[in-house]
Amino acid sequence: MKKSLALLLVLSMVFALCACGGGVKKLTVQEVEAAYEKSDGKLQTETSGDNVTSFTYVLEDINAKKLVDKDYVRDAVDAVLSGDASRITYNHIKVSRAVLAMMNTLVLLGEGDDEDFDSSAFIESILEILCDNKTPEYSGWTVSTKIDQSADTLTITVSSK
Repeated sequence: MKKSLALLLVLSMVFALCACGGGVKKLTVQEVEAAYEKSDGKLQTETSGDNVTSFTYVLEDINAKKLVDKDYVRDAVDAVLSGDASRITYNHIKVSRAVLAMMNTLVLLGEGDDEDFDSSAFIESILEILCDNKTPEYSGWTVSTKIDQSADTLTITVSSK
């Protein structure tokens, strides 16, 4: 009897977990456009019905040669966030535009929604995607980047599974 009850509880929890999550977060074109409305890049979306299935965001003039240097990007973010004009260079601002675009992407996908949000870990995740070419998954979406140093562009590609 106890084993049957325990098995029943385990099965009900498995079904509850399956019903609660595991799917791809649904995004509309309006939500994706709103995430990048204050940025100056080019957004292209692909849809199925009312939902976005993938999107690409391209930023130009980002100082791509520096964007692959994790220490430089971290320093640029620190300088810009400090607000100290004596520390901030034009190249810091260029690189920070790329970091801001990645922040917008991850927030759109639900990162930072939890109560125990760690801003340092969030920035490190962004640096890994930008500088280490990691392709993580967030809420059923795969995020990848391509830095083209000759064209001085960053392409962020987000696609659902």
